[in-house]
Amino acid sequence: MQNYEIPEIVRGHAFSIDAFPLKDATGEVSRIAVFMHNISDLKKVEAELREALKKERALGETQNPVRFDGFA
Repeated sequence: MQNYEIPEIVRGHAFSIDAFPLKDATGEVSRIAVFMHNISDLKKVEAELREALKKERALGETQNPVRFDGFA
């Protein structure tokens, strides 16, 4: 089985495509089965997660570290 991702193939939607051969009684490939799955929501969530992680890293780089030396 082969799997392909095709981003933004139709009006901004992303698809995952799975394809595999169907064989006849002699073992010869007679057809190919293809399944397309709309993964647009998954790609949107992945992009949002990347952006959130980017912001978190930037925030961590700008904050001063706090050091605890015990009680006075």
